[in-house]
Amino acid sequence: PNPFTANGDGINDVVMFTYPYMAVGKGIIRIFTMRNELVWESDEGAVSWDGRMLDGTIGTPGLYLFTIDNDGEVVCSGTVLLMR
Repeated sequence: PNPFTANGDGINDVVMFTYPYMAVGKGIIRIFTMRNELVWESDEGAVSWDGRMLDGTIGTPGLYLFTIDNDGEVVCSGTVLLMR
């Protein structure tokens, strides 16, 4: 869901992504702050984000930008809202 809570209660703790051609290619999800700072990058083929930053901490509540690359091309982008 979007928004999602990432608070560990087992309800809406992750945001799931779908994107064009996901069945035939493995995408890479990148999450950025509104200041365009990279805060998380997925392994190839991931389809969800649990709100954790690159350092393993849970991100602060707010609006984040995302891009999804598939074979080196951005195929999807948008925003996601992290709440607590």
